[in-house]
Amino acid sequence: EDFIESPLGWDARRHSHNVWLDIAKVGGLIPFILFIIFNVKNLVNIRRLFKLNRDEDSLEINMTFTLFTAGALIYFFVEPVLEGSFYAITFYCLLQGILKGYLVQQEKIEYEVKSVKSASL
Repeated sequence: EDFIESPLGWDARRHSHNVWLDIAKVGGLIPFILFIIFNVKNLVNIRRLFKLNRDEDSLEINMTFTLFTAGALIYFFVEPVLEGSFYAITFYCLLQGILKGYLVQQEKIEYEVKSVKSASL
């Protein structure tokens, strides 16, 4: 109701029950949409992580990223994180940045290995 009447944010008469509504309340429609896109891209990165690293040695890092991401998202469903626990969302963004850097590094290594194999043939 408040979101439709005030798309640029609304008064804090009550707390939002999750981070997405909290962002809509504090920031409005544009930050809300950008955060949804950010979360979808993070879930796509988790899927890319499992497609990229299929060996047993990488299982530990894959599960670490997956469990921390899942734990953060579960926490985001029940708490007003932006106003209540800003460190939680900061940690989540830091974790997703580390995951993105790890994916870029692993894709670069995989590309170099493929190019060395094709050059040796």
